[in-house]
Amino acid sequence: MNTLTKTLLAVVFSCSVATAAMAAPGDATYGQITKARAEIQSLDQQLMNKGVSVSQYKVNQTLSPVTQAQLLQNHEMNLRLKLNSLNSQNAQ
Repeated sequence: MNTLTKTLLAVVFSCSVATAAMAAPGDATYGQITKARAEIQSLDQQLMNKGVSVSQYKVNQTLSPVTQAQLLQNHEMNLRLKLNSLNSQNAQ
């Protein structure tokens, strides 16, 4: 694993630990936050594999878990749209 991937994994892990302190595992928002972070990490990797530079996305940890989940889901959607656009361009 290269340095960028290791750094990204460390950031995702540290963010998930910080989020866990604010939202209990039984809370529905905890699952939404965890799922969105995993999807973002996957999409980031797919975009990087296609040669697209992806900037690191941070969510303010002082925001409520519901707001964090919404922001992460919006970022996930934007990354998905970017990846779909690239895939469409490559298919043509």
